[in-house]
Amino acid sequence: MKNDWNAAQRIGFRFISLFFGQIIFVDFFGRFLPFVGQFLHWLVPLISKTLGIVPYDIVTFENGSGDTTYNWVLVLLTLKLAIIGSVIWGVFSTRNTNYDRLNYWFMVALRFYVASALIDYGMIKIWKMQFPYPSPYRLMQNYGESSPMGLAWTFLGFSKGYNIFMGIAELLAALLFWRRTATLGAIITIMTTANVMAINYFYDVPVKIFSTTLFLTTAYILLFNLKDLLLFFFTQNPVTLKVQRAYRFSNRYLNIGLLSVKYLFIFFSLVVIAYFTNSAYNQDFNTPKHALFGYYEKSFSSNDSTNSWSKINFVYNDLLRAYNSNGTTNTFSVEIDSLKKQIKLTNVVSKDSIFQFSYKMHQDTLRLSEISKNKELIFLRKNTSNSRLMTRGFHWINEKPYNF
Repeated sequence: MKNDWNAAQRIGFRFISLFFGQIIFVDFFGRFLPFVGQFLHWLVPLISKTLGIVPYDIVTFENGSGDTTYNWVLVLLTLKLAIIGSVIWGVFSTRNTNYDRLNYWFMVALRFYVASALIDYGMIKIWKMQFPYPSPYRLMQNYGESSPMGLAWTFLGFSKGYNIFMGIAELLAALLFWRRTATLGAIITIMTTANVMAINYFYDVPVKIFSTTLFLTTAYILLFNLKDLLLFFFTQNPVTLKVQRAYRFSNRYLNIGLLSVKYLFIFFSLVVIAYFTNSAYNQDFNTPKHALFGYYEKSFSSNDSTNSWSKINFVYNDLLRAYNSNGTTNTFSVEIDSLKKQIKLTNVVSKDSIFQFSYKMHQDTLRLSEISKNKELIFLRKNTSNSRLMTRGFHWINEKPYNF
């Protein structure tokens, strides 16, 4: 039986499918085809400058933030294209009384998009890569000096158990892969994405656009059974949740091919991503730390070219962050020659900014001497292993609140 849609449903579907369809297309193909991102990095600033969307040049693209000017202008252009496209579509689609078939394939795209994204996030939480344990520098930092995002990362990174809990919740988005479990998956996912979105908004984490996209796309998936869910929770009427009708091709081999692609995608999202996540964990997080690892404060310096460094932190074996006395920071890639006792630091932003030191380590004192120069720095490593935060542990019995 043909299900006629009213005008509002048809107009809404045209806009929503075009808007989120563009986002999925750019995000999905941008991961595997670098030229997609490169083309947009050229096109978006050009359009912004031509139309005067923002009063400055867009020069920042991929730096860990998903809320750059580039990202917001891209969303604005996507919104405008969706509005224009939905109007044109409406003009040439006067005979269509419903979009059941199109909506089915659109829902498939949304379900697989949300599921794959959250599984990826869930994996790096299970392996505790997204929120690492508080670094030595973070443990020595005053609360008031941390950013809201830094505070959130410390809170979330402290507990391995909470990371696993969050990771499992996000991995349950895999229920979206199948029509019969899609509603259950959407119920879990809407709560998960709402929590992620709230953290991003209220702790100023620059992933607001992406988390909002995941929340809204999940809400659209849940919309299919929203009426029945409301009846279930707020009335005593018996309710049976609907399963969206699947549309197949008339060609048997096309259906077999489509089913094969589906399970290859699921295999990649679950098994292959888990393999690569584990490999990345073993390479970046599970390797022995070198002898210089830790957080240091300067105790002496001669007239050196780095006299603004007041603190340094070996974040990873190959990364050092220097904290200047004026509050700014510099990040350096690290090359350590333990035989020659030499360190080479290369600024990750300005590649021509290079420092070469010979070093001596005695107990917790690090002495750095610039090679070929009569200049020296002495840093004292701070012991953070005995901090209250890292030693308090878990207690079933608390005779009084331990709220320091």
